[in-house]
Amino acid sequence: MSMGQLDRGHRSKYPAGSVSWRSNNKPVVRMNRNGMLFRSRGVSSQASVYPSLFELGDFSLHLENVGKQDSGRYQALAQYGDSKQECIVQLRIIHVTQSPLGVLPENSSVTLTCSGESSHPLRWLHGGNPVLPSNRFLKSQNTLTIQGLTQADRGKWSCELDGAKASVQLTVLGISGPAFLSLYRAVGAQAELPCTLNETPKEGLLSVQWHHNSMLLDQKTQGLTINPVNSEDAGIYRCDITYKGHVMRRHIQLKVIQVYPSGPSLVKEGSALQLLCNVSGSDNEETYVWTGPDPAGGRRYKQHGAVLNLPAVQTGDMGVWNCSVYGKQGLVGQLQYILYVHAAQVSVFAAFSSWPVYVTFLLIILLVLGLISAISWHNRRRRLLHLLARTTIDVPSGSSLKKVEV
Repeated sequence: MSMGQLDRGHRSKYPAGSVSWRSNNKPVVRMNRNGMLFRSRGVSSQASVYPSLFELGDFSLHLENVGKQDSGRYQALAQYGDSKQECIVQLRIIHVTQSPLGVLPENSSVTLTCSGESSHPLRWLHGGNPVLPSNRFLKSQNTLTIQGLTQADRGKWSCELDGAKASVQLTVLGISGPAFLSLYRAVGAQAELPCTLNETPKEGLLSVQWHHNSMLLDQKTQGLTINPVNSEDAGIYRCDITYKGHVMRRHIQLKVIQVYPSGPSLVKEGSALQLLCNVSGSDNEETYVWTGPDPAGGRRYKQHGAVLNLPAVQTGDMGVWNCSVYGKQGLVGQLQYILYVHAAQVSVFAAFSSWPVYVTFLLIILLVLGLISAISWHNRRRRLLHLLARTTIDVPSGSSLKKVEV
């Protein structure tokens, strides 16, 4: 209780000359006619009688920061000239304590005790709402035991007795976020697996252990970093944080996105290619959408399904292909696959696939061959004539013919 007021129960129409308060037969405060206030050294809390009210005949005792030690029987004696007025007030203090004290780890238990004297039953509240008995909330005469603490048990717990209320604030130490987390990461990317406490305990030691598919990892921090991610990293990770003998646990499922091509990334133009977008460690609850490279003009190619079929790869298919993975909560991950296309070389004879072009080409060849033959025959004839012109004929001496030189 932060503040209490013990009313005298009677207000005189005449100002009081003096007033004194006693608690359990021990003096508390005394105020005289001129408003001077005298406190006893044994008063544990701030006790006072307001002078402004005292002048009007109100000699109520005000107590601040009351504690359990302030409970008991209070007696006031006010003097009005020759007459005296007396009132008696019984002060009962209710108080809530927790055991054990301090920060409470998840899955542990705590007992709340409400101390106070009353013939009426008390009532427990959490956040202003009544607490009903259950397997987790065990009530006795003046105690409440909470078993298997969760983050929902954080906050203000109150004990209500005879209209008065006392409260205690519970702090539950646990791992931030849900107990089970699912993450998607692409091959080659970086994965951060979080396992962070929502509070930093001021006392006690923490121990952290990581497991991957039930195999102990050499990691002792509240976060696990995987860089780069491989397909072998997929699976269930378990983070165990132990504090004061109680284990706080989180499971993280890492799903790895990877593309499996039917051939090399450098594909010859005209050949067939198949790309499979796969999620390792998946429960087959995902859907896939393939998106092609951004063309110079027009709309991008889009295909639904995990398998992308390209029966005849073209140079326009070269570039970045995106595999988008969707789960129940929407887009969960993406992976890019870069496709390189090697342009096919066109042969000379492949250009003459139609018969008109072929006939034309054949006529050109025949014409060239005829021209070559004509030039060759002409050159041969010239050489022959040149040899005949340089030939000399000798005639016998008895003949009338003369030496002729051709």
